[in-house]
Amino acid sequence: MELLYTDARIVVCLKPAGVLSTDEPGGMPELLRRQLGTPCIRTVHRLDRVVGGAMVFARTKRAARELSAQITDGGFGKRYLAIVHGAPTPPAGRMEDELWRDKAR
Repeated sequence: MELLYTDARIVVCLKPAGVLSTDEPGGMPELLRRQLGTPCIRTVHRLDRVVGGAMVFARTKRAARELSAQITDGGFGKRYLAIVHGAPTPPAGRMEDELWRDKAR
């Protein structure tokens, strides 16, 4: 697994497509615990299983709280880059979509 940054509080790594980002058997926290030899790895945001990309994980309870607060306050964000197969029409441009979670559903 490719680690992009690590310190005593956080680890930033590339999550491969096909791997869960949550703390389940075979998920990223378990894999990071094994690779880093540390008992505490907490997921603070998610990427769908089919998506690969950079993720931030907390290495302490305090870091998890602080990162969660930043996500809630809008100080922590995500950007998505889609790679398509074929030729889109028009061949260049920008597509935007709002991704949001309906907590009621």
